[in-house]
Amino acid sequence: MLRWLGAITALAALFFLLLDYPAGFTSLYLILALYSAACLITPYFWLLALPALLLTYDLTPWSGRAGLNEFDMLLLVTLSLGWLRVPKSKPGIGPVVCNRNVLAVWVVYLTGLLVVALQQGLPQLGSMHTLVYYAPDITLLQTRGMLYGLLLSTLWFPLYGHDPRRCQRWTLIGACLGASALALVILWERGVFNDLLSSGAYYQRLRSLLDFSSTYRVTGSFSEMHTGGETIDGVLMWVVPFSLASMLYFRGPWQWLAMLAFLGSSYGVASSFTRTTYAAYGVCLLFFFGVLLARRRSTLAQLHAYDWLTLAANLAVLGLLGTVFRLSGYIGVLASGLMLALGLVASAYPRYGRRLWLLLPAYGLLALLGVYGQLTSKWADQGLVPTLTLAAIFCLIALFGVFFVRRFSCPPGPLLWVGVTLLMLSALMGSVLGGHRMSERVTTVTTDLEKRVDHWSRVLEAMNAGPATIWFGMGKGQFPYAYALAHPNSAKSAGGVRVFSDPEQGDYLRLVTGSDLKLAQRVKVIPDTRYQIRIRLRATEDSSLTLGFCERNILYASDMNVMCSARWVKVRSTNGDWVEHEVRIQSKRVGRKPPWKRWPTVFYLKNAGAVAVDIEHVWVQANGQPANSIRNGGFRQGLDYWFYYNDFKHLQWHIKNLYLAIYFELGVLGVILVGGVVGMAVYRGARKALSGEPLALAAWLSVVSVLVVGVMGNPLDSARASLLFYWLINILLFTRFQRHSLCEPTPSFADSGGG
Repeated sequence: MLRWLGAITALAALFFLLLDYPAGFTSLYLILALYSAACLITPYFWLLALPALLLTYDLTPWSGRAGLNEFDMLLLVTLSLGWLRVPKSKPGIGPVVCNRNVLAVWVVYLTGLLVVALQQGLPQLGSMHTLVYYAPDITLLQTRGMLYGLLLSTLWFPLYGHDPRRCQRWTLIGACLGASALALVILWERGVFNDLLSSGAYYQRLRSLLDFSSTYRVTGSFSEMHTGGETIDGVLMWVVPFSLASMLYFRGPWQWLAMLAFLGSSYGVASSFTRTTYAAYGVCLLFFFGVLLARRRSTLAQLHAYDWLTLAANLAVLGLLGTVFRLSGYIGVLASGLMLALGLVASAYPRYGRRLWLLLPAYGLLALLGVYGQLTSKWADQGLVPTLTLAAIFCLIALFGVFFVRRFSCPPGPLLWVGVTLLMLSALMGSVLGGHRMSERVTTVTTDLEKRVDHWSRVLEAMNAGPATIWFGMGKGQFPYAYALAHPNSAKSAGGVRVFSDPEQGDYLRLVTGSDLKLAQRVKVIPDTRYQIRIRLRATEDSSLTLGFCERNILYASDMNVMCSARWVKVRSTNGDWVEHEVRIQSKRVGRKPPWKRWPTVFYLKNAGAVAVDIEHVWVQANGQPANSIRNGGFRQGLDYWFYYNDFKHLQWHIKNLYLAIYFELGVLGVILVGGVVGMAVYRGARKALSGEPLALAAWLSVVSVLVVGVMGNPLDSARASLLFYWLINILLFTRFQRHSLCEPTPSFADSGGG
């Protein structure tokens, strides 16, 4: 009865969301229809599709709905249909849910957070009229990630009880599909498809793929990063461990999918240029190999001192890859990566790999390739000393590789290809760490840490005094508003927007001055076309407005050569009267390339003056076309179709520390309860990971990695990342796992049975 009631409630909420959602998004209705049909066919389907949808499908920059949106719709469909199609546990499988007392306390606490959130502000089903961070329902919007994580667990537990092996496989595959989809988005965002499909030389086609010197950090399609933050970092550290565990668990095509997912997500980590995320990635790999070594203690005990020395020498070579990149560029890194992989593959096939007359020429050819890269590079020093240094490094790689082949024999199978993948990835990370961008980031560690500590002290100053705040916190999502009140000068650069509905003057937008705020709408821009822009506005004092067209995703970088065409408009004081300004802009090259080769095109407004400007209506018309390209140009639907961006000033929006954020929002009681639940999940997950449970290993590594990212950021201030994190917490803490050893042969996906 309770599940039916929950399903009906979720369907009712979905109905109201769809009824009020902005028109014109056919893809949303099509995806919801197909997704619903598949979930009705098999209750396991959401395990495959939901991760990819959550990590890539975000309509907020188009719809303007930064509150309740398609994210909630997908979750409501999943929950409602999942509760209607709950399978029964198979005979012989014991109770799935454990730690029921802790679960009861956790449910009561989350219910209390929900009650507080509803008291702060009811869910705003309509359009937003101000910045979402200042909206009355922000507490609910920030709490819903934790709540969705718990509710999603109520679907996962019965599936695991019905068929543990199948549930595990589909969960791992779904994470790999999500990682692969996110990797494609990141490649598109970095312009890789544009360069690969160009007609230039090979190094020009690989320019965007291998460019790790830019200051641009990827954001994927996560609209939550329009004010900065670590959403994508938290998500990446969710998918990396799952793809790692999947590489060991699967055989055949699904293992190759896991490898692609791991490479793609690792590429995303490399493109984030976030030092803490790099550290979390290293911790993830370290713990992963630690688990593997702990499960092979008997084998390690048989190793001699010479064997350990050989392993240490080969690991030390990895530290030279950054030097190889500086000496020889990407060709040298590729050559060194192939040399490392060659040693591992040769050890798996000793019949041929231990024949020096085959192994040494292969090493020699790869070394010559690396030296060729150094001699033909436009950036590397081509003197005698650099060339000899590079040759010496290649000789060391070959020498230690021969020692490794002589002393070790890697079994063919999953471990071999996991090792090859990791070695090639090490070569990629060598190019990242040896690049100009990361060298610059390393030199500013002390300065950035001082700024961060100063910011944390200002965060504490923004908290209200009194025992209630200390014990219960300021409330979920209340930081931006509290920080703006406590430090108004630091929040001025963020600007602001608000739509007013006046019975006498009608609807109008107030665009508050802010050096870092742009209000934009994604529109189709015809390149090399003259546009006529008419805008009715008023201002109490002289001001200025910048408007125009751009290609942009979520955030710009400080040194980017952006594709824009804009005009600056001087606004005179209108003494309260509405005045219409007309501007003509040539779109130039904006929108010239096809969508898969560029970022979306937008029309944007920016208040470049010192006072707020009120805007009553915006018309944008292409030459010879009577239709207005702008939707909701009169703001009668609030901020629907409009979205705002802060490219550089981010501290007023984010606490930048997960642990301080828990204390600020939930107080000492929240630190005790959330910290206790997370700590118990980490402890129990470690035990299950060491026992050989691949899903527990993936979940445990994900949680630990996100906690590392949280030292210098808060990846959980996004509902998507928070959902994934707390879903894993619930799985680790409350699931009685069935034993499935790592690396054991598993049935193919096609043999998993029907729905």
